[in-house]
Amino acid sequence: MILNVFSVLLFFMDAVSLVLMVWGTLAAIKLLAGSRDVGIEDGRESLERNSYLVLLIACVVLVIRLIAWPFFYLVLWSFVPEITGAMCIFGVTQVKPLLTNALEIMKPFSVFLFGGWLLIHNLDRKTKRSDLLRRKLLMLPVIGLIVIIECVMEMHLLAKVSPSITVSCCTTVTDLLSRPTRVVPSSILGEKYGLYLEISYWAAAGMMVGCMAVLLWVRRLETLKRRRLWLGLVAAGSVIVTPPLFILAMIETMAPRLMKLPFHHCLYCLWQYVPGSIPIFILFIIGTFSPAWAFALDLTARKGEAVVLLPAFLRKLLFTGFLSMVGSGLLLAILDLVLVRG
Repeated sequence: MILNVFSVLLFFMDAVSLVLMVWGTLAAIKLLAGSRDVGIEDGRESLERNSYLVLLIACVVLVIRLIAWPFFYLVLWSFVPEITGAMCIFGVTQVKPLLTNALEIMKPFSVFLFGGWLLIHNLDRKTKRSDLLRRKLLMLPVIGLIVIIECVMEMHLLAKVSPSITVSCCTTVTDLLSRPTRVVPSSILGEKYGLYLEISYWAAAGMMVGCMAVLLWVRRLETLKRRRLWLGLVAAGSVIVTPPLFILAMIETMAPRLMKLPFHHCLYCLWQYVPGSIPIFILFIIGTFSPAWAFALDLTARKGEAVVLLPAFLRKLLFTGFLSMVGSGLLLAILDLVLVRG
């Protein structure tokens, strides 16, 4: 294990999250089981009285897990000078590639789920009768299991990374002509695949921003017919269509251009050589998650008083997504103008 301030802090965050979530998951299951033995009204009041600490701990743990996602990459970056052959974060990921790749795939889904639960909790706190309390507690065992698995995997990775391991640098993988991000698009789109990818990304992002603008300013969500259908279409575009185009366009054209290294296609190097690109990714993630969270809330939070509060809550999420996507695009355009054309 490589010990530094970042790795020790992340290990501590994982350990605390693991212990608290194991207790919180078991407590949530016990509360739900105990509430079945009493009447509906008495059961609801009992849950409200006894669930405060469980929900507080869940909120603390899930906020920690949201912070742990970007902090995970900061820890990997801190390992670069210690690993022989590593020139960027990519080299560190090759120490335990399967485990690291599994965590990199798992974390976005975990963050989406954790953030969604926190939004439901925030909406429920605005109601007088805690109409969504039972649903929150029912979700906690699933969320708790994901937190436990993620923490165990991350702690195992931190324990196994050793400076005695030699790895290859990113150029041996990301700059090959046979890389999948080049072979597949070029076989479909031809030699100018990079240009078409970039145009497709801007078109998809523009349509997504336009749809959110329509839902915000043209059609009020409070009176919109088939609201769930419209939110579902925007959510599908935000999490299914736009992210793959963004990643492919970044790898193949935008990252090499921003780094002024036309034959280098490593996103980890982009973050290292052009730190100003990091906010672009953060805003893009918020921008794509927000409409998907809005759709998920519309599916799960229509109950009691929350039905009345839900449209205003959804508008805030869509407005956040709109601003984030516009901000991400503007930052990307500014960086392109300053670093490349300036």
